[in-house]
Amino acid sequence: LIDLAPDNFYGMGSVDPNREDAVVIVKDCFENLKLDGMVLDPSQQRFYPNDEKIYPIYEICQKYNKPIVIKTGISLEPKTSGKFAQPIYLDDVLNTFPDLRVGMTSFGWPWVTEAATLMLKHKNLFTDTALLYFDSADEFYEFVLKKQLGHLWIDRSLCQQVMFGTLSGHFNQIRQIDAIKKVEFREETKESILYRNALIFLGIEKREDRG
Repeated sequence: LIDLAPDNFYGMGSVDPNREDAVVIVKDCFENLKLDGMVLDPSQQRFYPNDEKIYPIYEICQKYNKPIVIKTGISLEPKTSGKFAQPIYLDDVLNTFPDLRVGMTSFGWPWVTEAATLMLKHKNLFTDTALLYFDSADEFYEFVLKKQLGHLWIDRSLCQQVMFGTLSGHFNQIRQIDAIKKVEFREETKESILYRNALIFLGIEKREDRG
């Protein structure tokens, strides 16, 4: 897919961290497949993100300056366990690997405040807007991003750490993009969420100081 549309896709690899050759596979993803980062799913793969057996994977990602996406928040997929998916475990990871860019999915929902607090502490911690919304994307984003977190948390403090994302099909993507645009953020914050922050996360652009 990347070869067919190199301007449209960035490829991420994944590995079962319980494999003895997990580090070899991660290196292969970066050196031979030329992928742009890694994705791990603690709920599905049954591990705590701060388990030190995972640390060699983080070390390789940091060495190669590649980001890693850690799926956080409750998953509705069968046989997954939310006990592995709380954002708080990423505190230990980023304390140990301060230069590693980590993306926690779904704003850690329902642990949204916990996720935001960690982002205030760790500027290399990102999240996305792939939240499971009920009934109305407009109402759900307004509640989570402006009421549950506080009116100005994202606009003032987290504006360069939130990326647009969705796990839904194209129809819900359109709804979610429209809902983000309706939230009363500064225009540059919306631009960052919908576009620029992903480039920073991928290491394509550098973060600029913003007020």
